[in-house]
Amino acid sequence: MIAITDIADLIYKDCKAFGISELYQIGNIPKGKVNTERIVVYPKTQQPDTYWEKGYVEVDLCVPLSKSGNADLTRLGELAREAKKMFKSEVVNQYDGTWYKYVSKGTKIEEDKELCCYYVNVKLLFEVLNVN
Repeated sequence: MIAITDIADLIYKDCKAFGISELYQIGNIPKGKVNTERIVVYPKTQQPDTYWEKGYVEVDLCVPLSKSGNADLTRLGELAREAKKMFKSEVVNQYDGTWYKYVSKGTKIEEDKELCCYYVNVKLLFEVLNVN
C-alpha cells in the first residue's frame, strides 16, 4: 500500500533531478517571500477505483522575481522545458511491493503575489495499483 506521504516522497526524490537545492513537501514549506528557486510538491487526495487509485500531484517550480520586480521569463521557460522533458513519458515503478505510475497532465506558469514569485506548475496524474 502506498500512502499519500509516500507519493509525496516519490515525487520529491524524482524532482531532485532539476538541481534546485530547496525542495519542500506540503507541511514543511517555509513562510515568507521566495528569495531563491524552490520546488514544492503538493499531493492531492487519492480516489479509489476498481484497479487504480487515482489522484493528482502538483509540482511547483518557483522562481523569485527579478531585481526589477518582474517575472524571470527566461528561467521560467527553461524550467518549463525541463519539466516537459522530465515528465513527458509515463513513469512506472514499484514501491514497497506496490506498483504505481504517473504522467504529466499539463504545465502552466502562475504568479503568487504573496510569495513574490512566479512558478511553473506541473500537474501529475499519480496512480497506485489497487489489486493484489
